[in-house]
Amino acid sequence: MTQYLAIRSGQIVVFDQVLANYGKSYRQSVGVFVTPYNGLYQFHMHIHTRKSFIAEVTLRVKRKMNTQSMQDIVRTWADGKTGNIEYEMGSSNSAIVYLEKGDMVYCVLPKNQVLSGLQFTSFSGYLMKTDEKNDMNSKDRFQTFLP
Repeated sequence: MTQYLAIRSGQIVVFDQVLANYGKSYRQSVGVFVTPYNGLYQFHMHIHTRKSFIAEVTLRVKRKMNTQSMQDIVRTWADGKTGNIEYEMGSSNSAIVYLEKGDMVYCVLPKNQVLSGLQFTSFSGYLMKTDEKNDMNSKDRFQTFLP
């Protein structure tokens, strides 16, 4: 993310700067990574919030097989205001998860919040191991930064 971004509750975080998207699996226009293969994936997210703000981001999976099925994988939370002390704060989390081809992975905010930009907030992931023959492809990596 290259700039501060105010995001509404339940809104998917759309990253405005993509550093690498070799497998073209990250759909930048909607902020969603669509898995190209069945396999084991690793995702990382880092958030940063300004003084006097609180930010929480959830890494969510929407399963292709059941369009109504969403699963929150991990969350990260940064508190820029504790008591009378105000400061900028960052937080990170990672997950390794088995996904099927066509599953969607994205970051979502559970409440109205402000995320910091300037490359302090990021989302990245990659395919670690496929369970399909000859489908392992090191090009299926992406890394993003929030605006």
